Amino acid sequence: MNRVALTLTKLWLRLQRNKFLRVSIIELPGGREEQIAVFSGNTYEMVGQVTPWGTILIHEFAFLSEKLYDYVVAHESAHKRQWFRYFLYPLMTLWLILPFSFFLVVLMVIQAIITQKPIYLSTAVTTLIASALLLAIPSLFSWVLEFLADCYAIRKVGMSNILDAIEEGRALAKERSYKKPDRLSIIFTRLTHPPLSLTYRICRFLHRNEIDPSSKARCGG
Repeated sequence: MNRVALTLTKLWLRLQRNKFLRVSIIELPGGREEQIAVFSGNTYEMVGQVTPWGTILIHEFAFLSEKLYDYVVAHESAHKRQWFRYFLYPLMTLWLILPFSFFLVVLMVIQAIITQKPIYLSTAVTTLIASALLLAIPSLFSWVLEFLADCYAIRKVGMSNILDAIEEGRALAKERSYKKPDRLSIIFTRLTHPPLSLTYRICRFLHRNEIDPSSKARCGG
């Protein structure tokens, strides 16, 4: 990892209130070695990331469980190969417009009530539909990215191992008194990540011969 990438990585982690620990070399599922940044934080919900410049970040928490580590490495290595993930960053700037859109909707509704003119209510409805699209477009694109990364991890690691990894992670987080995700983090995660059970069902349908069907019952399918 060159000096520029390392500096940007440290800044990226600091902005997220995480702490950079070290640079490590890991082996990706294909056998290729990769330099990654290991970080720590008070919460554990974000155990892996890929920065806009392609650096893989892994929370130290992931190293506590072999299955969790395998899942995170497979998932993030899949993200790193997604060249089209760069489109997500400009798309997510659409969310910056949302507060102004909702303010405009409220303003138009108030105007409609005061003036009794339907044109204001029509504008409010149009703006609300546009706001819903601003919310949905980046979310759907992120869902596609996460679905592909999770589907790759399911094929490499196995769904049963991923479920075990999640259970082990929750147990370890409770044991080590990690903070639970706040409400805003939960909402953001749902907007950007599809439910794992949905991903498994679709992935199993698309890759019937590569996925262990015994995982179906554990996934709620």
